[in-house]
Amino acid sequence: MARTRMLAWWWLGMVCGWGAVATDLPADDPPPPRRPIVLPPMQPADEPVQPLDPARPRTPEEERRLEALAHFMAGELFLERGGEEGVTKGLRELERSIELYPQAIEPYRLYLPAIVQAGDEARAQRYALLAVENTTEGVQLVRALVAVYVQQGRLAPAIAVLQAAVQLEALPPRSFGRLILTRHLGQCHSLNNDSARAAEVYQRLLAELRPQPPELSEIERKQLYGERGELYEDMGNTFLAAKLPELAVEAFDESARIRGGSPGVHSYNLALVFRQTGKPERALEELDKYFAAQLIEKGRAPYQLLKELLAELGREGELLERLRSLAAKDVHNKFLHHFLASELVARGNLDEAEAIYRQRGGETDPEAIVGLASIYRRQGKYAEWLKSAGRAFAILQLGNARVRERLSTEYQDLGARFEQDCRDLAAQPEQLDAVLALGREWSGGDNPNLDFEQAWLLGRIAVEAARTDDAARFYKYAIGMQNLPSYDLFRELGAHYIDQKRYRDAERTFQEAADHPALDPYRSFFLYLVSIAREMDGRIDAAIEAIVAARQLAPDQSQFALQQARIYYRARRWNDAIAVFESIIRDFPNEAELVRDCRFSLSAVYVQKGDFDTGEQILLDLLEEDPNHPQANNDLGYLWADRGKNLERAQEMIAKALAAEPENAAYLDSMGWVLYRLEKYPEAVSYLERAAALPRGEDPTILDHLGDALHKTGQADKAIAAWRKALKLEEEKSFPDTHLLEALRKKLADAPPAAAPSPMQE
Repeated sequence: MARTRMLAWWWLGMVCGWGAVATDLPADDPPPPRRPIVLPPMQPADEPVQPLDPARPRTPEEERRLEALAHFMAGELFLERGGEEGVTKGLRELERSIELYPQAIEPYRLYLPAIVQAGDEARAQRYALLAVENTTEGVQLVRALVAVYVQQGRLAPAIAVLQAAVQLEALPPRSFGRLILTRHLGQCHSLNNDSARAAEVYQRLLAELRPQPPELSEIERKQLYGERGELYEDMGNTFLAAKLPELAVEAFDESARIRGGSPGVHSYNLALVFRQTGKPERALEELDKYFAAQLIEKGRAPYQLLKELLAELGREGELLERLRSLAAKDVHNKFLHHFLASELVARGNLDEAEAIYRQRGGETDPEAIVGLASIYRRQGKYAEWLKSAGRAFAILQLGNARVRERLSTEYQDLGARFEQDCRDLAAQPEQLDAVLALGREWSGGDNPNLDFEQAWLLGRIAVEAARTDDAARFYKYAIGMQNLPSYDLFRELGAHYIDQKRYRDAERTFQEAADHPALDPYRSFFLYLVSIAREMDGRIDAAIEAIVAARQLAPDQSQFALQQARIYYRARRWNDAIAVFESIIRDFPNEAELVRDCRFSLSAVYVQKGDFDTGEQILLDLLEEDPNHPQANNDLGYLWADRGKNLERAQEMIAKALAAEPENAAYLDSMGWVLYRLEKYPEAVSYLERAAALPRGEDPTILDHLGDALHKTGQADKAIAAWRKALKLEEEKSFPDTHLLEALRKKLADAPPAAAPSPMQE
């Protein structure tokens, strides 16, 4: 029991990335058991022991508390036993305990980690909110739950639970709980790259913090504002991103007030505001104040801003001299010196740049290593380049995405610049040939001296340049160097084979990984990839065999089940697809988005089978649950358009979908098709041409529709070109739609000869 309770405390204390949970941890070890009381034996004349009658009977509330405590202890025991049955019973007992006495925090503290581990998102959120409504400590549980979601990269459920929490009556305005959860909501929207919604949230938070700060304890104040006013800095940057400069200034002013000390950072923030409001001269004045303070807090960003401001003012020629002047005064600012060196490299001043890099870090500083590698590439010193590039690859963790994403923003930006430099190398045939030849030389012979990071980097560069034989050589070399090879090596090489349509090579690579003893924990994942390679090679039965094996190893992986269903779908094995999609809906009820996607897929399957009524009913059910869902509106509107029914209503529904996603090629196609059915052919052409021009618009169905609409507007040559392209794309599929092929061939056979080739024909 002690271990279960400690796991719960660990969950609360460790996963919450926005401040430790303010509670007292229990002792590591339970207290020693009490020595049992031993009564002397009864004598014949002794009075029999009578039960103790309490002076005051228990109240109903006390009875409920005692019963709740009994269920809590039972739940703790079941969870300690573990196993599926133990967890199920433990959760049930804890739910009963909470139901009887929701004001006690302990059951929530045990329940939430267990339910999160069980993957039941709906119940986790429901009980976290219930804890907020009934206990003062519930806010910390919501924070812990949100931190778990953020660590998992699942921002949608984090946002959902925070939005629900901040609206609870249990959290009055200006209370710490409401304020801190509102801040987290803004942070999550920012992490989700939604600056508009983040700004809306921060506006509400800013309003609650005016005009006087709320009454908070010192710990609460630090958690809300940050040690140095980071809250206002975050709000200011968010307001800037949302094009709200007045609010940004207010937030930055408050940040400066809390920070105290040097005004330099505030000047930098004001420079950002002036730049956004079209006042580059004022921005430059404020930026000079930041430089005068000789700060390093903002890293490279101020010097990049200087470069951009000078460009806006048409004074690009001043940049190098300004940087040199600043560097002469601020001799210890590595960000400034490295930025100067990078600008010198871009202008071809390689010797001056090399001297700066060697003086400011040499072969030990990551920025200098990346800079020197770029210089060596331009100088044609490929041996020096390969040595420096290999070190950069290792230091910046470019082979381990999970570690890399935890590095500082500075390191991540540096890694992005290094990767761009490698892409530039791959685009230069002379440089590419030289480094690949050097790699082959260093990796050959009886005593190869190409190291692991160098081999992996050369493999990636070969992939970028579509040099498949070299890519295979270097990836296999890197794999052979390790007893415990990274699964990313196999994954990257196999993905490249698939891109090059070398599906058998991809299959062999993934199968080798699946069979590798050191990669046994990833066996199911690689069998899943094997199924993809086999399917793309047109071997459906073999693909099914692989994905079934993956599912047997990992039955809880819904993605594997979805892959099996999609294989059946693409192979047009409709009944098999229906069976698997329905099993996913039944077996993974807590994965709401997955279940919804499977329902859409089921609708499409029934339509393909010719059972239009069932396919339509599924979409109607989805719309009843969410009348504004874009895909549901589009799919039903398209289905009605294709069947020539409810056309005006179908147009309204598709318009609703397009309002939500105006650049969605499928939705544009649907609108074009319903307009075609309404005999509004010029309007149909406009929508269909927009759809076909988008990245995902080169679709046979879209081009077929476009050809039909063009034909109706008298543009026969363009129509024929669209049909020909649609036919070619459909014929190239592993499992083409025979009905579409037949229709396209008939249209082309019946059409008059085109007057001249069009760009689409070519």
